[in-house]
Amino acid sequence: MGQIWANTGSTLATLMFTYTIFRRWFPHVGDHLAPFFERLFSRFYPYIQIKFHEYSGEHFKRSEIYSGIQSYLSRDSLFEPRSSKPTQPKEAKITDEFESVTVWWQSKKVGNTRQSFSFYPAADEKRYYMLKFHRRDREVIIERYLEHVVKEGKMIDMKNRERKLYSNTPGRTIEARQSGVM
Repeated sequence: MGQIWANTGSTLATLMFTYTIFRRWFPHVGDHLAPFFERLFSRFYPYIQIKFHEYSGEHFKRSEIYSGIQSYLSRDSLFEPRSSKPTQPKEAKITDEFESVTVWWQSKKVGNTRQSFSFYPAADEKRYYMLKFHRRDREVIIERYLEHVVKEGKMIDMKNRERKLYSNTPGRTIEARQSGVM
């Protein structure tokens, strides 16, 4: 029995060493193999993860789903959308429950690792929300929960929206006539 554990430990140490050297000298190969291993491990992993990116790539417009999720999660102080960037944590996590189904939300920021010259540089960091839930709850999440989150987010946005009231009193300057009353 002791010999089996000794061989297993030695084999694992060798594999870890080889993996480290391989990643150090051939990092580009890992980028090509990562999707394969993700698919392989997803067969055994009981949870599903969905990413909602801030910008969907269409006309550089902010995603409505992302905005709805941000408003919905703003009920908790971790996901306050109006807080300044430095005070917002890099990865914030929250647990939500819907129809006795537990889901986990995670706010993530990924920095730009490539250094390149461009007349139209990309944003320094890309933000997204990751939703994680158990595979058995997939129908509830896809059919009802995501719609619920977006609707609630829009309701919260409407409730928190600042209303601008303009007065028609004439003033001496243009700024005085166009100033809003909050």
